[in-house]
Amino acid sequence: MTRRQVIKTAALATATFAFASTGTKGSAPLASDSSTPLPLAQRSFLLGLGHHPAHKKGETPADIQKALGEAIDLAARNSQVFSLWTMTEGWYEDWEKFYCRPTLEQRKALLRAYAARNLTPIFNTNFWSISPTPTKGLELKLSVPPDLPPSTTMASVEFRKRWMAHVTHVAREFQPAYFSLGNEIDSFYHYSPAQRQDFDNYVSLVADSYDAIQSVSPKTRVMIIFRYEEMVAKRGFDLINKIDFKKIDVFGFTTYPDLQGFASPAAMPPGYYRPIAERVGNVPIAFTEIGWATLPDDPKGQQHQAEFLTRFLQETQRMNLEMVVWPFLHDLAPPEERAKRSSYLGLMDYYGNPKEVWGLWRKLAALPFVKVADIHRLVNSSPLLLRR
Repeated sequence: MTRRQVIKTAALATATFAFASTGTKGSAPLASDSSTPLPLAQRSFLLGLGHHPAHKKGETPADIQKALGEAIDLAARNSQVFSLWTMTEGWYEDWEKFYCRPTLEQRKALLRAYAARNLTPIFNTNFWSISPTPTKGLELKLSVPPDLPPSTTMASVEFRKRWMAHVTHVAREFQPAYFSLGNEIDSFYHYSPAQRQDFDNYVSLVADSYDAIQSVSPKTRVMIIFRYEEMVAKRGFDLINKIDFKKIDVFGFTTYPDLQGFASPAAMPPGYYRPIAERVGNVPIAFTEIGWATLPDDPKGQQHQAEFLTRFLQETQRMNLEMVVWPFLHDLAPPEERAKRSSYLGLMDYYGNPKEVWGLWRKLAALPFVKVADIHRLVNSSPLLLRR
């Protein structure tokens, strides 16, 4: 997920508290049926959707507010989880600038409103960020509190102390069902030799964080997330083996095969996701972001997007899946803008018109749901934990 997309996701997930009392639960379902059969007769994994709203020309703030409520309603009827992103420059700002904005109690009230609609947040904190520099352009680097030296690594006692205090505080206050401690972590590893060296410190930090989180929120499922196409391109599968499997509950992955150059889902090699299953052992798998873009000038874009979802389900149906998340309900840009490819990953277009894949997603959401013990030990644990 690009920084722009992360910021948009965070903004839309946190911009309003009004939907808690003015939501659109009674609105009619958006019709878009698909005659394409699914390769599954039932599912045992959770579904996730982002809440990006539809737009219209000349829209007002009130229009956007209403559209956001409608998007959340659609997500509630067609998914169970969503990624909760903060809008800060670094994890060290999350508590004051996100969790306590406007107040801690109001933030909790918002999340209880999501829980009332059976939507469970995946909490995220990330140890790295991308920032512009005067001479190097965009730079990927460790997210270091500004009062610590820029050369700080994850071996720093003070860095680890503050990180541990942060994740423990969030876990204690919110009792999250899912808590991710790093997004697309292989991007950090592959960026430079210094970061590859620091990665082992991250591995130990995850293990320490796991123990701390479990001590205050024992039902929280701790996860980390890899960028799968980067693993494929750089043969980085063995990074999974660096993680202590006893200190992780779920291995997460993002996947956007078309952004890596596949012209169609048919071009993806057989067993495309098999290396994951071969390495994670018995640890459940979460695809926290999946998608295929539909460029406005591509006559086969929508067909390929729908084919990708079918192909993805075929490739992963023997895997120990815990969740599958399509992070973009709507496109991030109108078709006439001719924006970059990653702006057209929605199940619907910018204006709310369903794409071919939307009917398939609705069929997937409607499949009989077979409960799995690892997931459903969370049931009835907390207002902010999974309820279905």
